[in-house]
Amino acid sequence: PSPPPPVPAPATAPCPALPAHTPSRPSPRQAQAAKLHVYKENTQQLECVRSEAVVVQMEDTPFASGGVCQAFRAWLIGADGKKGPMQVAKKYTFKDAKQGFAEDHLNSYEAAALAEPFNNLLR
Repeated sequence: PSPPPPVPAPATAPCPALPAHTPSRPSPRQAQAAKLHVYKENTQQLECVRSEAVVVQMEDTPFASGGVCQAFRAWLIGADGKKGPMQVAKKYTFKDAKQGFAEDHLNSYEAAALAEPFNNLLR
């Protein structure tokens, strides 16, 4: 048997602004086209490095909910139609989703800075 054909590389484009609202959630049995925005890692500045057209499947019900966002289990669907590893998709409670994402991002750095002295005491 011959090897399977290679998976085509996803289309990339410059990063657009995040939408002001999040579209309604699909049922867990539906997969839909979406845009994945990838940001530079380990920096407090939000710098989008690329955007990709993807197919995603997401649960209807959040597994966690708080003052900033709701968290949903989600999976990217590969070109072969198979689910990738589970990931987390967030729906922000802010009117402006980009503002919610930016605040969530900065809060993670503040939490890490607060946790570091405590964790050092435990070592």
